[in-house]
Amino acid sequence: MSINNLGWLGCVASMICFIAWNWALKKLGAVVATNYVYFNPVTTVLFAWLMLSERITLYFLIGTMLILTGMFFSNKR
Repeated sequence: MSINNLGWLGCVASMICFIAWNWALKKLGAVVATNYVYFNPVTTVLFAWLMLSERITLYFLIGTMLILTGMFFSNKR
């Protein structure tokens, strides 16, 4: 890994993530924003399928359904 990669990931990418997280906390509130963190694996699977042509297996589908069900119930009033 080159020093440029390390600098990009350590400084620029982390800074963008922290800014986005703080913006989400202000707009959505802490509880709702934290619940949406669990959506990250679902987007990872979708982008891996779209960009890397990975196969979506039964385990991915079961995990996605469990995550979406959990998010639905946690955000339900």
